[in-house]
Amino acid sequence: SVTATLASDASKTATFTVTALPNVTVTGLQIISGNNQSAIVNSAFASPLVVQLGASGGAASGFPVQFTVTGPATLSATSATTNASGQAQVNVQAGAQAGAVTVTASSGGFTQSFSLTVAPPGPTLTAGAFMNAPSPGIVAHP
Repeated sequence: SVTATLASDASKTATFTVTALPNVTVTGLQIISGNNQSAIVNSAFASPLVVQLGASGGAASGFPVQFTVTGPATLSATSATTNASGQAQVNVQAGAQAGAVTVTASSGGFTQSFSLTVAPPGPTLTAGAFMNAPSPGIVAHP
C-alpha cells in the first residue's frame, strides 16, 4: 500500500494498493478438450471448449482469451479469463440449421481452432408409424 499525504494539510490523504506480478511471457495456446464434437440442431454441445495458455516466468493465470464463432452456433461468452491452471473455457449452443462450426480461441498472439458439427434431427417416430403384419406362411381365416 502507498499513502500520499498533502504537505499543507495532513488530514488529506489518498491510499493506493499496488500488486506486483511476475513478468510472464505467453508461449502458446493449446486445445485441451471439446474439439470434434457434434450436436443436434438447437441443443448444447456436450463438452465445453477448453484451451490451455502456456507461459514462461510463472502461471498463465488471469489472462484474457477471446473466442469467435463461424457457422450455426452461439457461444456462452466471447472471452474468458484463464484460471489458476492457465485454462479458459466456453460452452457452445448449436443453432437452428445443420452445418460446420469453427470456434477460434486467441490470446497473446496465438490461436487455436475447434471443429464442431451441427447435425440435423433424426426422424420422429410415433405409435401410428408402426403396423402389425402377418408372418409369412400364416393364412388368415374369415
